Amino acid sequence: MILIKESIKFRPYGENHLDWRRNMTQWWLEIADKECEVKGSIAVIVGLSLYPHHILQLPEAAPFRENVHFGHLLCAPAERKKRLEERGDAHHWGGHKEWYDEFFTAMQTAGAEEFDTTSTSVEQTAKEVCAWLGKISE
Repeated sequence: MILIKESIKFRPYGENHLDWRRNMTQWWLEIADKECEVKGSIAVIVGLSLYPHHILQLPEAAPFRENVHFGHLLCAPAERKKRLEERGDAHHWGGHKEWYDEFFTAMQTAGAEEFDTTSTSVEQTAKEVCAWLGKISE
């Protein structure tokens, strides 16, 4: 398995954060579909996205609906704030939101595999995610 480490800046969003998340999720699914055509399988990993049931309702999710496994990257709020500041995206920090807990519960309900990245390097997290992807692709 080849690991490609790529840093991608957040696309800017306006007032409606939900529309931004929907657009980002659609964008990642479009990329996944193109990659799937070339490679035969693909994994899409995003941070805060739409709720699992909303993702599956998107037209861009159609090619993947029969074989979806959700993974959830977690991070303590203080560490998340620090990381956003370090990469120049401090404007994305608004503190812990009440709906985060609802989102985390929805991910657990959907059977998402959880990866706590708070004290884990990017490389170690990538290894854990790759090991999980290897298990579910068997």
